[in-house]
Amino acid sequence: AIIYRYRRIATTVFILTTTALMIQGYSNIRLFQAQARLLIEDERSTAVPGLNPDNTYYQDPEPYYQTQYKILKGRDLVRKVVHKLKLETVPEFNGTAAKPDTPLTLLTDLEHKVVGMVSKQPPVVVEPPKLDETPDESAMVSAFTGRLGVEPVRGSRLVDVTFQSTDPVFAALAANTIAKEYVDQNLEVKTSGTANMLDWLDKELINQQKKVQESEAGPILAKYYSVVTVDTEKNEGSEQLARRLGSKDGIDGIPWFAVIDAQGKVLATSEGPKGNIGFPDTDVEVTHFFSVLHSTAKGITAGEIEIITKALKAK
Repeated sequence: AIIYRYRRIATTVFILTTTALMIQGYSNIRLFQAQARLLIEDERSTAVPGLNPDNTYYQDPEPYYQTQYKILKGRDLVRKVVHKLKLETVPEFNGTAAKPDTPLTLLTDLEHKVVGMVSKQPPVVVEPPKLDETPDESAMVSAFTGRLGVEPVRGSRLVDVTFQSTDPVFAALAANTIAKEYVDQNLEVKTSGTANMLDWLDKELINQQKKVQESEAGPILAKYYSVVTVDTEKNEGSEQLARRLGSKDGIDGIPWFAVIDAQGKVLATSEGPKGNIGFPDTDVEVTHFFSVLHSTAKGITAGEIEIITKALKAK
């Protein structure tokens, strides 16, 4: 009896609610989210043996990871992605995307179809946009950054890069591109840093060799040894050669040397108790260097050893 009594109100509320839900359903814009996962490694975990300083103290890695998250959403990286994706040609970002259907637009489309069936109208020719009509780059970068998300995976070194778009294909393309550009940018920075360090080491190696040769120790060493230099950058197979001659982990530090006899037998190497001694500097390294001299330079005198010692201290 109560429902019958208020049937008009209940029917009105039902119709209004159904209509509102229909309008909302037709006017909603569907967004798709794509995800790319990255592994971010601390710089010290990817250090090149012998080239990077050996930091044995504790360092909180959190600031490093927070910096990487900022770089992922930074304008410099996003600008590269915007240019690579040619964002000004994507309808969603240049303002030419089709608007979502609503009950009113559906009725309008139906009216146009009925009218079109009765009277044929000539097709409308749309002029393509000019090249100088592209939106401002800053607006593109801001719009792209607004869709970009960086979400660290808790308890790991993983980070999820997400991107939202009305086009699922473009969402996946954007997420993958931002991840690839980040990896390429990091690789470029590390490669450049390593190349600069190798250049410095090459110059330092030449400088130290020159000092030894110009000192009184040069003729002494030349008396007992014939030096053959192999450049790891220019001579292919140098790493494999070093392992054959006794290197434990390839060429760990510069220089690495081995002393061999006329038959090719390895007599000694620069592998000391704590690894490659390079140019001997510490007491342990100098001790190993002189042990190599004593065991391989037969007949070397105490006076010659003293001259070499002075040369090492003067370098």
